[in-house]
Amino acid sequence: ATQIVDYLDALGITDVYTSPPMAASADSPHGYDLLDHGAFRSEIGGKAGFDDFAAALRARGLGLLLDWVPNHMGVGVHGNGWWDDVLEHGPASRHADHFDIDWDTARPDLRDRVMLPVLGDTYGEVLERGELRLDWHHDRFVIRYFERRLPVGPEAVALMLGRLERLLPAADADAHEELASLRWGLSRLPSRHDRTEDAQRERARENERLRRRLCALLSSEVGAAARQRLIDEVNGAPGFGTSFDALDEVLQAQNYRLSHWRLANEQINYRRFFDVNQLAAVRMEDPVVFEAAHRMLTGLVLAGQIKALRIDHVDGLYDPAAYLYALQGQLRGRIEGASGLTADDLARPVPVLVEKILAPEESLPTDWPVDGTTGYEFLAAVGGLWVDGRSERAFTRLYQRFTGDRRSFADHVHESKHEVLANNFVSEVTLLVRTLERIASADRRSRDFSTHALAIALRAVMAAFPVYRTYLVPDGARHEQDVASIRHAIGQARKHQPALGAILNFIERILLLQEDSRPSAEQVQFALRFQQMTGPVTAKAVEDTAFYRYPRLLCLNEVGGEPGHFGTTPEAFHSLVSDRARRWPLAMATTATHDTKRGEDASARIAVLTEMPTQWSQTVDRWSALTAAFKPVLPSGVAPSPVDEYAYYQALVGAWPFTGNFSPDDEFIGRMTDFMQKALREAKTRTSWLSPDDAYESAVRAFVAGSLRDEAFVAAVRAFCDPLSPFGASNALAQATIRLCSPGVVDTYQGTELWHQPLVDPDNRRPVDYELRRRLLADLHQRGQGDRRALARSLLADHTTGAIKLHVVHTLLQARRDHRALFLLGDYHPLPGSEHLVAFVRQHRQQRLIVCVARLPLRLTDGRAPWATGAIWGNRSLRLPAGTYRELLTGAPVGARGNLPLARLFADLPVAVLLQESDQPPPSVGPVSRVPVSFKQPG
Repeated sequence: ATQIVDYLDALGITDVYTSPPMAASADSPHGYDLLDHGAFRSEIGGKAGFDDFAAALRARGLGLLLDWVPNHMGVGVHGNGWWDDVLEHGPASRHADHFDIDWDTARPDLRDRVMLPVLGDTYGEVLERGELRLDWHHDRFVIRYFERRLPVGPEAVALMLGRLERLLPAADADAHEELASLRWGLSRLPSRHDRTEDAQRERARENERLRRRLCALLSSEVGAAARQRLIDEVNGAPGFGTSFDALDEVLQAQNYRLSHWRLANEQINYRRFFDVNQLAAVRMEDPVVFEAAHRMLTGLVLAGQIKALRIDHVDGLYDPAAYLYALQGQLRGRIEGASGLTADDLARPVPVLVEKILAPEESLPTDWPVDGTTGYEFLAAVGGLWVDGRSERAFTRLYQRFTGDRRSFADHVHESKHEVLANNFVSEVTLLVRTLERIASADRRSRDFSTHALAIALRAVMAAFPVYRTYLVPDGARHEQDVASIRHAIGQARKHQPALGAILNFIERILLLQEDSRPSAEQVQFALRFQQMTGPVTAKAVEDTAFYRYPRLLCLNEVGGEPGHFGTTPEAFHSLVSDRARRWPLAMATTATHDTKRGEDASARIAVLTEMPTQWSQTVDRWSALTAAFKPVLPSGVAPSPVDEYAYYQALVGAWPFTGNFSPDDEFIGRMTDFMQKALREAKTRTSWLSPDDAYESAVRAFVAGSLRDEAFVAAVRAFCDPLSPFGASNALAQATIRLCSPGVVDTYQGTELWHQPLVDPDNRRPVDYELRRRLLADLHQRGQGDRRALARSLLADHTTGAIKLHVVHTLLQARRDHRALFLLGDYHPLPGSEHLVAFVRQHRQQRLIVCVARLPLRLTDGRAPWATGAIWGNRSLRLPAGTYRELLTGAPVGARGNLPLARLFADLPVAVLLQESDQPPPSVGPVSRVPVSFKQPG
């Protein structure tokens, strides 16, 4: 990233927004599986590399917005010191309370042990194939499973020392004496079941002392030979089952239980990030954990190397509000000694944005000490602008006719929630039910509720939850929207489970903490743990399942979106942005992230299909006929299924390059194949991550490859997509213009300054060609010295290069730099538009910016012209505030004295940004602590 800082500065970026740079798995493409909050990734050069990056940013006046992960840590590889210590010592570990582990599980073989679902087969099969091995690594015994190294606890070490006694030379009295002393010392360690703080400290101290002595004994020439004979003796020989008894005994003595990965969803006893076994949730509500995790981060912020924070997965935290207040309190030293501080400055000394998906009509809690969300609600709203709502019936008819699926999106969500509860979160639900059962048994009014009925009722409530989570706090304080969400879920659950009314009333009282007397600690614990659970269930069911089952219009199936709502009207968009400007003026405005399902410009082109529903319906039928030879009928049905086939055609429209006259190469075919495989598994209908259907997946891969190598099909796709490119590009330019001129922190995801058409992760993490962008930007700078209007026309005419988008992005980023007060503090006022026009005004004091973009360009032009420019607008006009303006993208002067003809406003481009000319210099905003612009650079 250090090598592109100069380019980002030249582009107009003011702050770089990075993925977590803390120590993570070596092969991690993103860093969200961090291993150590207090160290930097060696892949970025460690602390020195980070310091060089921060210095390069500071030298150019750029800030750093860091992605911070407080909810979970990576536990899938060796190197997480907290987790490794837990595996070594179990509940007696000093870090046992750092993670959400159920030490008191109902399974006797998991009591005070951690289930580790890491094996590729059943435990016995893996053991007797010799895949599990005892080894000596870095002065200690370890268990190896391929590349994975697991610690050996002191109880197991004591077992092995008993075997070691007869392997040492009988004549070596000193060695035998030391061995006996070590065995005695290990036997005197505090029990692994003792969770008291004093016992944990003593066990850690004494175990380390004994380990060093054992290392010294086994590193001598005699000891090393005996150690190797011990390892050989314990490790069995494949084909001789009983030879593994010794290793089995060692493994049974561990504080973890190795198991097949398939058992995780039913038996795992630690809270995970969603259902990812390799990511264990952290108890950040514990002050000890919080302090340890934030020590280095605090130093970086106070040193000025980090300017702002993005909080990853805030909904996973036990009490998000409490965490955010603790975070801001920890970082308050950043503003100590500053003058003129307001109460808001003291409450929010550091700009913080939270990754939070808001449901329709849901609001971010206004008492959180943050600047807003990372902008998924903005992304969904602006993306919906390019969808023609009048085509909803036609698209629904086409979808139902082609796929046979007559269910609504809401039906799919409800069904998907029940499926993920039954398949992905069994252990988590079981833990909640056990807690609920204990609460019920303590009251004579509820003690007869059966475990089975409680489980059904609880799943019904979760499946009906209308938001990702609620935010009740331990003292019972709550927001009205939380109460409404809980009561809505209970009401819907009653409709589905009318016989469980009494149990649902009981659950409602607990979730609202409305017991007659003060709620018990266990009731509070249940209510807050329930809140942590609904988010993963909703995300897994909606984003990772229903989005792939209901591809009526693929561009609506986006993070933060609601595919049941067919697009966004201009009025609805203005309402949302006006509300954000009023409540959260510095929330993030984004149109692409590493989590989005496809590139911003891929969605913009898919949306054009809604302007041509009849032609699209005919095209789908034609493409389906052309690919008939590639669709075999398997015992499970045709491959691909009609739903998967329909999703494929839409994805193809979105990913087909704007360059024109494109022929799919191996790279493109591979990308489409990988996308389809992920889509199939996420949908979980014919195959899944848990139970892959190799035959179906192979057939679909062959379908994709065969169709994209078929000349007739490729010619048909090219003939359809190439004429669509200008209209998709028009949407893309309009979307970029709105994003860059809207209130808030503008997020420009890596690579999006040119056409951005990737598919879902990991396709959207592919390396960006920054050398190409450097050349294009340098060319723009040189050509921009002349006739900017001619430049804009030339770039639009040659839109396939993407330079026209770079021109828009660069120009508006520079405008934000030059007029910070206007963009950062300016009011937002919608202008009366039409179905083909979205317009608004930003104003701060005497400065004014007018933003106008074309909407639904294909309908407007009727396909007679590639661009919604000039005479296409006929006699339409827009009443503007009187004044003299300069159009930023073309440099053209514009005088407004009432109604301005749109043919003049859009004479050159389908977007226009007017800055009111003034003899006065732009007003200064002073030292602004909030981040005005950002650039997401993963890794």
